[in-house]
Amino acid sequence: MVKLGVSMERSPPVNESRSMSMAELLAQFRKFPLKALLHILLLAGPLRSNRL
Repeated sequence: MVKLGVSMERSPPVNESRSMSMAELLAQFRKFPLKALLHILLLAGPLRSNRL
C-alpha cells in the first residue's frame, strides 16, 4: 500500500507531464525550432522550481 502510494504520487505527474511535453516539443521542433526552445525554457523553469 505504502509503496504503491509513493510510486503513484511520484511517477504519474512527472512522467506524464514530461512525456507529453517532450512529444509535443519534438513535434513542434520540426516545424518551429525556436518555438520549441522557448517552450523548453518555459517548462524547465517551473519544473526546476517545483523540484527545488
